[in-house]
Amino acid sequence: MEENNNVQVEQPVVEQAQDVQQPVEENKPKKKFPVWAIVLIVVGVLLFLGIILIPIIFTAFVYPRIRSNLVDSTRCQGAICSSCSGKTCTCEYYDDYGELQGPIECPNPNYNE
Repeated sequence: MEENNNVQVEQPVVEQAQDVQQPVEENKPKKKFPVWAIVLIVVGVLLFLGIILIPIIFTAFVYPRIRSNLVDSTRCQGAICSSCSGKTCTCEYYDDYGELQGPIECPNPNYNE
């Protein structure tokens, strides 16, 4: 505000649009993640997945096959075989309740290669 002869005259405030330009950072090199850190992360992730997947694979695929082979082997030891052809015999067995079960395929004990 200016004072002229004891008269106050308000000056209009003119806001000028200022073009504020931010410095261009296109030419600055971007920080890259170190290669050793990426390798370390990948190895850690693979190790973690390996530790998680080993018991899952074992319980899903390996253990059932081992258990099945043990059960079949136990059944074939006490089985009554009716007919044999080549490497296998068709047999029946008694379960834990004394009921006749079968037929199952058992290895032929008389087969020689």
